[in-house]
Parts: sequence; C-alpha cells; structure tokens
Amino acid sequence: MRTPIDLVVLAAGNSRRFGSCKMLAPFENKRVIDRILHAGFSLPIASINVVIGAYAGEMRTYLEQHYANKLQLIFNQDWKRGMGASIACASKALNRNNALLIALGDQAFIKQEDLIKLINTWRKKPAAICCAHYKSQLGVPAIFPASYREQLIALTGGFGAKHIIANATANRQSVTMENAGSDIDSPKDLPN
Repeated sequence: MRTPIDLVVLAAGNSRRFGSCKMLAPFENKRVIDRILHAGFSLPIASINVVIGAYAGEMRTYLEQHYANKLQLIFNQDWKRGMGASIACASKALNRNNALLIALGDQAFIKQEDLIKLINTWRKKPAAICCAHYKSQLGVPAIFPASYREQLIALTGGFGAKHIIANATANRQSVTMENAGSDIDSPKDLPN
C-alpha cells in the first residue's frame, strides 16, 4: 500500500521584507498563495494544509472564502520563532503515518508538473527524503517520510528543515526544480 502524502504550505511569517501580507498580494489575477495551492489540488495526496500565523485573520478569511473545505488551516501560535516552528506545528497536527510534502506559500513559480515529478521520484524510494535541487542547493519543496517526523517536530528557528535534508546524505534523492529557486520576498519580486 502506498504511503499517503500530506501537503504542508508554510504561510505563517510576517513578510517583514515585503511590508504586508505577501501571501495575499496580487499575482497574475490571483494571490501569491493561490499558485502553490492550485499546483497542489490535483496531486495524488491525502490533504492540503496551510500553516498560518502573523496574518492569521486575513489568511483565514481569504482561504475559507475561496477554498472552503478543500484544505485545512493550522494556526502556529509560535510563528515568531520562524519556519522551523511552523514545520513542527504542522508535523504535530497531522497523521504521523503520512509523509509530508513541505512547500513555501511564496514559491509562486512552482508548477504542478514540478510537484508531480517530486512525488513520482519519491515513490521509487519512499524511505528517503526527496527534495528540490535549484541554484546549486537542496531545499523545499521536499517530501519527508514518516520516519523523519520526530526530527521535524523538534525544529525551531528560522532555518526550517535544511539541516535535516543536508544530514540525510545517504538517505536522500533530489529533483532538479529551477522554479523553486524563485520566491516572493519583496514587492519587486512580483511580475509586472
């Protein structure tokens, strides 16, 4: 039986460099966060989950209005502690037998095909982490098997799961994903 995958979209930060809630900024007739969510909706996954925090009220209103029962919201009350705290929050909240596909809400250039390629590669070796490779580095989106759940729960700080990926040299595979190398950090990153 195939291990189910839960998609976790991290969207809890305060968008300090952006100056407002970048997840809800207009992006090609949608909002920034819509891009990664739309890429996830037709994937062979068990659930879509969005971790909210700094702009929880705005995010909850928008996501519930536009996506109703298509996703689950996870509130990270410790969002000020950084990305690691958001990953830990989601890792505690979701089924511990499932793999987690972790992506950033501001990775607006990622396409559905990128995530399908990641999932298909991971399915060939489901005991290993499968991560994106871009700009000579490894990172998210990445799929973490259930065996990594305790390490994910233990995360704190702003660096997310990069060190877990880095330390898994013998138990890691990667997929070239140039679209993962661009995200939205400031208003100038938005397409004109």
